[in-house]
Amino acid sequence: MESYLGFYLLSFLALTKTAHTVKQTPQFLQVYPGQSATITCIGGSEDFDGVYLRRRFSQTSQVLYVHKLGTMTIGKNYTDRMKTKGDTKKLILTISNLTESDSDGYFCEFGGLDMKTGNILNSTATGTLIVVQDEVKKVTCPPVDLNPPISSLQLTPTLMIVTSLAAVSVLILCIVALIIWQLPNIKKCFAKQRSQQATHDTVYEEMAKSRYSH
Repeated sequence: MESYLGFYLLSFLALTKTAHTVKQTPQFLQVYPGQSATITCIGGSEDFDGVYLRRRFSQTSQVLYVHKLGTMTIGKNYTDRMKTKGDTKKLILTISNLTESDSDGYFCEFGGLDMKTGNILNSTATGTLIVVQDEVKKVTCPPVDLNPPISSLQLTPTLMIVTSLAAVSVLILCIVALIIWQLPNIKKCFAKQRSQQATHDTVYEEMAKSRYSH
């Protein structure tokens, strides 16, 4: 939507640099689909025969023509959507039920015939840029509870039993693994003790025999 709006703004400014004796307000309107836009065309003190409302970027440029005597011609796409108030010196135009396709630059063009000089009077106002844009829907994220209930953090009896059994099982496995790992050393230790005991018994027997032989 930003590029879309930027295109209209640049084009609008490029086409409204010349000076005008007539005025138009407002310069910019941004509305949502279904809403209305009101434009005021001011012709001043000059005696114009009528006022055109034209679109700058549309193939069907003419939207409305209002004659100073009150007759009015409305474009087919605006028949039920256009309301007017005032005359060619100050004409208030309201376009209702807008859609995105109505986004455009709208210009009030005043025209008439100067009876004194015979010249045709034609003056275009600065214009109003109307942008019809869909309202962006807000996405609401569900709230996050940063302080969960204490009960949700407590261990249940079943969970405590399971945790205890798991801890005991791990301890038993560690003990069994340690015994298996140290089993060769344990065997060597018992073998050494048996060897020392056998040597001690042999020495005792020799001493006993020597004693009785005397």
